[in-house]
Amino acid sequence: MILSRAEFAQVFNDIKSGLGDPDSPLWLPDDAVPGDPSEWFVCVKPLRVHQFKTGYYGWCRSALSGQVRCYSSDTDNQQEWWGFTQQEDIALWKLRWM
Repeated sequence: MILSRAEFAQVFNDIKSGLGDPDSPLWLPDDAVPGDPSEWFVCVKPLRVHQFKTGYYGWCRSALSGQVRCYSSDTDNQQEWWGFTQQEDIALWKLRWM
C-alpha cells in the first residue's frame, strides 16, 4: 500500500498524538537529503540498509528519478517506512529491494 504524506502522518498520529505533526522528529529525513520532501510512503520488512549502504544508495541515485529516505525502522515489529519524492519510483525500488 502506498500512502500520501498526509496519510503517513496520520498513521503516526494514531500511534501517538503529535508524532505526525509537521514539527515532529519524524520528518528529520526530509532535511537529511537535499531536495524535495517525500510525498509517498511504503511500509516494508526492514531492509538492513546499513549492511550494503554504498551499493544501496548508489543504486537509488542511478536508477530512481527522485529520492528515497528511511523515515522509521522498527525491527521488533518488522516494519520500516520509506518515503519517496516520485511515486513512480516505488515499483522499481520494491522489485529491486524486496
